[in-house]
Amino acid sequence: MRAKPRTTSISKLRREALSLYRENYALAILAQQTTKKTHRASQGVERRVGQASRKRLEEQIDGSKRTISNLREHLGCSADAEILQELFVSAGEVPPGLLLLIPKATISEVCSHYDRILPEYDRLPMHAHISMDSGENRKRAGEVEIRISEAIVCEDLCSLFNECEAAHAQGWHESQKASHRKGLSAFLRATVSAAHRLLEGYLNGKAYDRLAVDRGQLEQQEADLLREWDSKRGRPGFLSLRQKVSAYQRILTGKSHPVLNEGNCPVLSRVLGSAEDTRNPIIHPSPRSEMHEFELGKYIFVADLDFAQVKSLTSDVLELIRQLEIAISGRTEQIDFWYSRIGPDGRFGEEAFR
Repeated sequence: MRAKPRTTSISKLRREALSLYRENYALAILAQQTTKKTHRASQGVERRVGQASRKRLEEQIDGSKRTISNLREHLGCSADAEILQELFVSAGEVPPGLLLLIPKATISEVCSHYDRILPEYDRLPMHAHISMDSGENRKRAGEVEIRISEAIVCEDLCSLFNECEAAHAQGWHESQKASHRKGLSAFLRATVSAAHRLLEGYLNGKAYDRLAVDRGQLEQQEADLLREWDSKRGRPGFLSLRQKVSAYQRILTGKSHPVLNEGNCPVLSRVLGSAEDTRNPIIHPSPRSEMHEFELGKYIFVADLDFAQVKSLTSDVLELIRQLEIAISGRTEQIDFWYSRIGPDGRFGEEAFR
């Protein structure tokens, strides 16, 4: 007597249907297809699966498998189902109004055709973060937010500089009102800080990108410099701005010496000098120029910043970043997303805030 084929239990079918549904929805999140409409439709799925008949469950499982196969092929997605279900859970836990941001480096590890989702994907740096929306915040499929850390800092710099320019044009530096004079001084110091944060953010982004692409091929010493880590002692190994500009150029170009140095690049010399004279005292305020000395010079110098000095530094930092990008990459494609210059009217225009 032949045994009857074993029938899958309905509870097992329900578990499979739910698992495939989550994998399917996670792929839709990756493909930027989820919207408020699909998010509403996803509510109560567990209840509906729990009430579905065997036939309905089998139909749902077959449909999910086909959709998953199509989405995986479209994305070139090789991620395990477990990883996708983690994405499903993470996206669902994001508080309303906030975004789940995933670096391009992570997406590129599991998706080989993400340029089909974002046409500009190949031009983005590896440290660019791309929004993943469960659908709760998105009205139309395909609406994506891209965050590049130095782009945000560049907008800070542009905004602060424009405030300096407006206040200076209105004569705040000569005003009888202390709130005007001191307000302009605050804007000037904040602009200096933003300019140096932009340069450091740019360099840190280049380091991240190299680590993301070649982390297994770098010498330990090179990896340590890019990570600012002392692997022998297991502790941070912070670099000064001067050390970072020099070391990162050597590592990223593969040359024995940096392409740009203080001897052949006047703008680099001026920016590094500004870091010592203005940026460091602003970030690390002290009445002494050096901890082992007793001088008043540092604080007096920083307090006397003027608009012309800050305008020059702002232009120099942006020009230095352009020259570094050409030296390292041979082109400016990856900074064109956010790079800007002071316009003919002496301000940053609207295009700086794109």
